Amino acid sequence: MAKREEYKAKPEAKRELKQGAKLEVTSPRSKITRRQLLTSGAVLAGGAALGRWLPRRSKEPETPVTHEVRLPGNKRINVLFHFSDDTSPDDAAKIEPLLQKFKPHVVCIETSGTSEQEALAIEDSFAQGNPKEYTEYRMVFNELIKRYKPRIFALERLDKKEAASIEMDRMAVQGSALAAEGAFYDGNPDKAIANFYHTLIIDRQVNATREARAKEAISDLHRHLASRFPELNHEKELRVLVQYTKMHTPIYKHAKTVGFGNVRRVMETPTYFDLPHKLMREYTFGKRDVNQELTQEEVAQNLLGALLTNHALSLDANNSNSAAFGNLLSHKITVDQFNRICKKFSEVNQRHGAAKGMQAALGKEGIHLPMTKEEVHAWLKKRKVPLAI
Repeated sequence: MAKREEYKAKPEAKRELKQGAKLEVTSPRSKITRRQLLTSGAVLAGGAALGRWLPRRSKEPETPVTHEVRLPGNKRINVLFHFSDDTSPDDAAKIEPLLQKFKPHVVCIETSGTSEQEALAIEDSFAQGNPKEYTEYRMVFNELIKRYKPRIFALERLDKKEAASIEMDRMAVQGSALAAEGAFYDGNPDKAIANFYHTLIIDRQVNATREARAKEAISDLHRHLASRFPELNHEKELRVLVQYTKMHTPIYKHAKTVGFGNVRRVMETPTYFDLPHKLMREYTFGKRDVNQELTQEEVAQNLLGALLTNHALSLDANNSNSAAFGNLLSHKITVDQFNRICKKFSEVNQRHGAAKGMQAALGKEGIHLPMTKEEVHAWLKKRKVPLAI
């Protein structure tokens, strides 16, 4: 077996990416209708499809945040983690049975790297009954919070400098992912791989920072809640629902070591992650060393996997089944195959659209591409993959 070539980006390319101003984003031709990597949730900074609850960063001065050791008071807290998707009203509706039966005093929400000042503004907007509504998911979620009236607490509370850095990195991730997709549509595989390499490397750091801050907040949850909601200090048992996307199950694993009175998890199974998110989780769980360089082949597989996941999503397959499909179809692709697929896709796409382009490109490699949701499901069942409902 030939030795895999390690891929390292050129220093000047990294500088352009970090500055977020000189990225060359090659957009596909205007006649092409497609699901972009970022907007469909295949590649997002830190895997946070929930996005931000505030439209822009506050310019008001912030109170510095400190992270202290956990307190024994954590023992009075009963924590229920709910990991789910957050892309549709149905996803939000799944929270209601937990609000009814568990009756949480506090719901901890995912805010994608907010500063302390932003976190306070988000919490206050819920307390005042006017949270921001940007998606159908959030509209349903917000209505449920208004109905059941739990207090809202944001776990991710970064200092001003770190929050600003996260914001710039998120922009860099978006720019490099769009550039990678644009290069693939234009038949430039080398440029597609180079840009997606940056996407994965920067997203890894964003995810690591966000989860580190969430874990710190969980370790000291009693102190945080006692300070933020003193009216709850008389409660013998404090029930807390942590609502996060499936990407972030490591925070549940951490919570089990903190000393809470009770820790449980609710999550639909089976759950599958697309290759970029799967890679991020390998870093988080320590299954992959952060110093281990990504190869060209791995980057190519991650990019093609994300595109194929989006193909399945466009056929109305759900997130998990789409991810499983994209993973299995792309995880053994070589760099040479990726190069041929990219060029053939671009050629056919210009005349017949993205779906036909991908079908022709994979077909040339002897790979059949399902073109309906039913065919995707049948393809998975044939490979004995349990379907996610």
